[in-house]
Amino acid sequence: QYEQSRYGAEARFIIGKHIDKWLVSVNPIFGYQLSQPYQSTSPNFSLATRVSREVATDLSLGVEYYSDVGALSQSFNYQETGQAAFLMMYWEGKPFAFQAGIGKGLTQNTDSLTIKAIFSIPLP
Repeated sequence: QYEQSRYGAEARFIIGKHIDKWLVSVNPIFGYQLSQPYQSTSPNFSLATRVSREVATDLSLGVEYYSDVGALSQSFNYQETGQAAFLMMYWEGKPFAFQAGIGKGLTQNTDSLTIKAIFSIPLP
């Protein structure tokens, strides 16, 4: 789904902690629509979380949970929000890093099945 507003802004904060071979991270996201007629007076809120464990050198397995709550000024109804959970694989080897996963939507406003992959190629 594409954004309705032509211009927008967002603030993302990533808070994470390595505990032995585990990684726990939380990513709260506050977004604003800046153009008419969709200009927002209250930020939209989303939350992404990740828990993963290193199972071999450069390889981790984990779960991710995405929650798109919506405007903070509106009342919260779980079934009207976007909620999705993913089983993930993370490879941090050379010459590039790679993430892949399969996700399930948990509410009616979320795709029932999503497959995702991310390649990270470092620049010199």
